[in-house]
Amino acid sequence: MATTRNSSARKRRAAPETGPLAQAYRSAALIRAADEKAVELAHAGHAGLVVPATGLEALLAGTAAVLRDTDWVLPGVRQSPIALARGLQPVSWFSQLLGRIADPSRGRQEPYHPAVRSLNVFSVSTPTGSQLVHAAGVGRAMAKAGRQQVAVALCGEAAAATADFHTGVNFAAVWGVPVVFVVARGDSPARLVATETVAEKAEAYGLAARELDGGSLAEVIEAMGEAVEQARAGEPVLVDAACPDPPPAGPRAAGPRDPEAEERAWTERDPLRRAAESVEAAQSLDAEARDAIEAGAAAALRLPPPPAELLFDDVFARRTPALDAQLDEHRRSKRN
Repeated sequence: MATTRNSSARKRRAAPETGPLAQAYRSAALIRAADEKAVELAHAGHAGLVVPATGLEALLAGTAAVLRDTDWVLPGVRQSPIALARGLQPVSWFSQLLGRIADPSRGRQEPYHPAVRSLNVFSVSTPTGSQLVHAAGVGRAMAKAGRQQVAVALCGEAAAATADFHTGVNFAAVWGVPVVFVVARGDSPARLVATETVAEKAEAYGLAARELDGGSLAEVIEAMGEAVEQARAGEPVLVDAACPDPPPAGPRAAGPRDPEAEERAWTERDPLRRAAESVEAAQSLDAEARDAIEAGAAAALRLPPPPAELLFDDVFARRTPALDAQLDEHRRSKRN
């Protein structure tokens, strides 16, 4: 059920801020609230796959804040909540998670794999790093068409060890296309590459490189704004974003743990808490985000799943006679 609050509590809230930092904070708060609600729904048996973006809120919200509506975003699974920062409504986000009819993908993707054509959010692929190749292709197409658009591909550090990383980054540099590759590097990355940072790899490919604190919303907005405009001018950029890891939800596979120390360290580095220090109406924006997410999740839970008839749409630009015949057969089988 959606959370309700009395009217006097609403009146006590500060007036919403409208500056770039406050707007981005609103998106970051929405992503955090959506993650927490998704985990709750998973524990209740409503959702099968949940991949929280905890620790990436500043990176995702700050990146979305500097993009134009016409620019493209190509996220990996964990970066997929950037769709909320691009304007996807909570009811549609949870419909995608829960397989309801308001899902922009119309039930054709697994959870946390949104595709939102109206917002230029590219379909999420499960294979690690595959979106980097797609981004190079999108950038190539936009450049050939003479459009002043940028493609931003987001991934985790594991993608830097894939063949798709090499292919996407290499051809973006060869073609000089308007693409920004953003690698979210955690506190304890798996040692899948020999370099200390991912940014070091840019020199070998002939790309510009930037390193930034992915937990600082203000720094992300400034640095990503510069990187996006650099790419728009035809110089692809590789961004190495250091993002904090939240405390593990369960026991580690090996090694001693100090949960209290882990929690203290996370509190100090929590991107939302850090940004709140510079946003006067942070508490109000947090509450608004939670209300919007609760309402969106409740609305999605009331919706039916997409009808099976939708399977016959969007296979081709126009439905073929063979598909029409299959649809007729499906409808007859339902009547019998």
